[in-house]
Formats: sequence, C-alpha cells, structure tokens
Amino acid sequence: MALVPCPECMKTVSEHAAACPACGIAISAEAMAMAKQALKDRDEAQTKKILLAFLVLPPMFLFLPIALLEGCRSATPSLRQNASVSTVGSHTDDKKLSIPYAKNAVKERLKSPSSASFPWGSDNYKVSNLGDRWMVSGYVDAENGFGAKIRRHWIVELEKDHSFGDFVVQSVVFL
Repeated sequence: MALVPCPECMKTVSEHAAACPACGIAISAEAMAMAKQALKDRDEAQTKKILLAFLVLPPMFLFLPIALLEGCRSATPSLRQNASVSTVGSHTDDKKLSIPYAKNAVKERLKSPSSASFPWGSDNYKVSNLGDRWMVSGYVDAENGFGAKIRRHWIVELEKDHSFGDFVVQSVVFL
C-alpha cells in the first residue's frame, strides 16, 4: 500500500482511499494516477542524483589528491630557484659558524652527551640556507640508553640572529 499526497491539502493518503481523511475531498482515479506518476518521477530523479553522485564523487576523490600533489611538485622547482643554497661563497663564515651551533644542539639532546663523537671537518656536513634560515645535517656516534654506541643522523634548523651575530636553534630532528 503506497501513500500519495492529496491533490488538495497535500497530506498523505492511501492509494486505495476514495477520499482524503484530512480535507474530505473525493479523490478520483485520474487524480490518483497523476499523484502516483509524480511520486514515480520524483523517485527516479532522486535515483539519478544518487547514481550520479556515486559515479562522479569517487573519481574526484581519486584525482583530487593527485592534482594537488602535481601542483606541489610543479611549485617546488620555483622555490628551489628562489632559495639561495650556499655551501661556499659570501656566507662561508656563517656556514662555518652554523656547524658548531648544530652540533651543540644535537649534543644537548643525547642520552649520553659525553659519549658523542661527531665527524671532523665541515665537508662531512650538509649546510644550506634560505635567507636567515639555515639547515645543517650530519651524524653523531653516541651511546644510547643501554650503553651501545649507535650512529644517528640529524637535521638542525637554525635562524641567524643579526643583533648578536649568532644562531638560534629552531628545531632538531633525529632521523
């Protein structure tokens, strides 16, 4: 038994009812057929919308992350061109100064700082800068909490403080 809207008051009426129980209007077979057709059309339209959503949304959720990733990749070269990566040149003094600051920041975060052994020479470290931001990476051999000597790679982010001429540690990440 289907319920259809009354053509007069729009309240639901059984398809087998001869009159609307709410307003009392007599419902003809022709009016009932029109109401059923309207319901059928509405249901078909809703079904089409749902099918369309199921067909369109999954590919969109699949391709949207790919498009965003491609957008990030295409932006990366321009960022690299704007960044002044310096290992030698006008910032040679800053490069040499950044390494001890980075090593000290790493040493402070070790379980056994006295056992720390860093490589000699600035050639064993990778140093890059973007304006006043400096990234220094390298490794340290040090004892862990169990006394075993292990090698840990690290990256330290520093910021040049022009008022004092030194570096401020922004972050230390062990890899």
